[in-house]
This record gives sequence, C-alpha cells and structure tokens, in this order.
Amino acid sequence: MSVYEGGGTHLPDIVLVAPVFHEGTRVGFVANLGHHADFVQRRHHHVFEEGIRIPPVRVRRDDAWIDETLALLMANFQVPAERAADLEAQVAANLVGVAGFERVVETAGLETFSEAAEEVLDYAERQIRQIVEAIPDGRYEAHEDFDSNEIPEPIPLELELEVSGSDLQLRFEAPPQVLAGLNMVQSALEATCYYAVKSLVASDVLPNAGMFRAIHIEAPPGSVLNARLPAAVFTRSQTCQRVVDLIYGALGEADGTLRRGQSHGTNTMLVTSGADPRSGDFYAYIETLGGGGGAGPDHAGVNAVQVHVTNTSNLPVESLELEYPLQVVEYGLIEESPGAGDQPGGRGIRRRIRILSDATVVEYNGTRLTTSPGGGEGGEAGGQGRCWVERPDGERLDRSDQIDFPVEAGDVVGVDTPGGGGYGG
Repeated sequence: MSVYEGGGTHLPDIVLVAPVFHEGTRVGFVANLGHHADFVQRRHHHVFEEGIRIPPVRVRRDDAWIDETLALLMANFQVPAERAADLEAQVAANLVGVAGFERVVETAGLETFSEAAEEVLDYAERQIRQIVEAIPDGRYEAHEDFDSNEIPEPIPLELELEVSGSDLQLRFEAPPQVLAGLNMVQSALEATCYYAVKSLVASDVLPNAGMFRAIHIEAPPGSVLNARLPAAVFTRSQTCQRVVDLIYGALGEADGTLRRGQSHGTNTMLVTSGADPRSGDFYAYIETLGGGGGAGPDHAGVNAVQVHVTNTSNLPVESLELEYPLQVVEYGLIEESPGAGDQPGGRGIRRRIRILSDATVVEYNGTRLTTSPGGGEGGEAGGQGRCWVERPDGERLDRSDQIDFPVEAGDVVGVDTPGGGGYGG
C-alpha cells in the first residue's frame, strides 16, 4: 500500500528523527514534529500547491547540516530566517532527547530497558481493554454536517461505533476527498480517534501504541477521512475537530454519563502576509484562535480555549504588534456566544486587528459558520464564527465565506470564534 507523504499530517509539519545508540547498537529513535508557520498565499486544490513535500532524507552528518539539503529546503521557504532558527530548535530538542534516552539505557541496562518498554505497551493495552469492557456492548451512531468556508455545502460525516467485549470498532462513512485542504490522511484520522477515546474515557491510560491495540478504525479509501494522493490536507485539523464530535456523540449514546455540550469545534485561522513597511521584507502572521469549550454535567464550558487536537498557545498582543505591521484594536470574550444551560458553554473570542501595511493578503479559515456547536441533555447550542472587514470610512464587509481577500493599510479585520454548547436545561 502506498504511503501518503504530506508531512506529519500536513506539509507545515516537519519531523526530525535522530537515532540512539548503546555500545554501538541502535536501540531506538527520538523525534519531534515542528509546525512551521511559513505556508501562506497558497492554493489548496491538491497537495502540490500546498508547499514542498519532504520525503525521509538525511539533513545532518557529523553534527552539522548537509549544505545541499539545507539549501534546497531554504529555497522553498517563504521566511527562511525563521525556518532556519526553528529547525535549529528542533535539532536541539532531539539532542536533549538522545542524551536522556542514553542515560536511561545506561542506568537500567539494555535488557531491562527492552523488557520494560514491552511491559509499558502491554500495560497500556490492559488499561484500555478494562475501560472498554465497562461500556455496554452494542452499536452506536453519530452524524455531523461539517461546514467550512472552503466548500459550498456541508460534508456529511457518519460514524458507527461498535463495542464488543474489550474491542472498540470505529467505522466511518464520508464522501470522496474534496478539492480543498480539509482532507485527512490515515495517520491524522488514527491520531484523532486515539485522542478522542483517551480524552473522554481513558485519561489515565498511558499514551502509547499499546492503547491502540484495542481500537480499530475504518474509513473509505479516497474519502475526506482517508485521503489519497494528490488530496490537499492543509486544514485537515478542521475535519479532525468534527471527527472528535462524532466519537464523543457515539460514546454518549453508549453511556449517557459521557454526554457533553460540544466545544467550538474549529481551529479558526487568521493569516496576514505582505511586505513589512518597516523593513521591506516579506512577513507572514499566522495564528489559530480558540473558542468556547463545551459544558458537562458538573462543569461549565471553559472560555477562550483551544480544544481537542489543536494545541497552539495565545500570541500576546505585545508580541504580535512588535513582530508584525499590525495593531490589535480589540481582543476579548464574546458575551453572547455561550450556549445556555444548567451549565453554560464557554465564550468565544473576538479579535479585531488594524492592518498597517498596503497590499496585504488576509486568509481566513473556519468552520461552525452555518452550523453550531450542539448542547447536551437539553443545553442550547453555542454561537457561530464569522469574519469581516471594517473600512476607514465605516463600511463593514462580511468575509466569512472567503478564503482570502486583499486589504489595505487602515482596514480592520475582525474575527469571532464560536462559543461552546451548554449542558442541561
């Protein structure tokens, strides 16, 4: 079977791997994945428009970069100085990992280490199987209409979740892959499924491949959830969010105590790029914003939080304004965005940014623009997302359905992120 080569799960993810040796024998590897915020003003009909595809290739030898390989990479980056620094940071992280790995093997001995590694995997499998066995056997279903400003109509997604003893089977149905960046490769689908199960029912299970042995995943090859080349995959994290909603929904049908209000369910992305008037150099500001968390039976939803498979942190206003020709006009919570309920959902984020450079391109990507994060057990749905532009003369233009659009100095770009669904009512 051919392997989809598209980065870790999309092209901005660059993985650096380093071997670990003990007495001349390779005993393992350390690796880290860095998301490089460099991919702007690109099309997303197929993966070849999305950036450089880097197959497994040697980049360092004798503790130094291979000049030809590094030059090839840098020629394909839009902000090469930032990428060079980020790659150095990834190398440093691997060096720390290698040193720690070597100390563990040296202290424990190779035989004990190898036995312990196998037992850690087996222990995680025993943990997850015990948890799955406690879920009532049966087949449970969930449906989501996945909307995005990249596609004209929502994509229907289906899940049949079957519990049989200590095995959990996830069978997805999805339409064929689309000419947009929303497609997921197999590794992204698997990672999302493992996350969803662990976060909802197995928080104490060790996060390793032993846990995966009890979870079986199927999705149609060539579909939005199991894409084949040359599908575009840049914004696959949006689709991952909806896969989590499917799994949470099906598990909630299996066990009513697991029902929750849905979280904002989007990785709202705002990008501006152009020439920085202070230096004349090309710049790219890329940030993903959180939203409202879903409420549960014993807790309100968290405000302004990244959820599920996203993990980017808040960029402070001071850093944003220092690094880029941008000025933050407003940054706060949207009071009317939470879904009401006995436990209310979390609030979404409003950010308004004034553009200080001419001929700037804005890229916006979001979901939950026409659908809303659902409530749980009678709770109300959370608010929706949107994007707009405010002209200096007061004109206000909705841009929620546009992937990219030009702006000029003095324009203000506004973004609202969805609120979380409430619980109980």
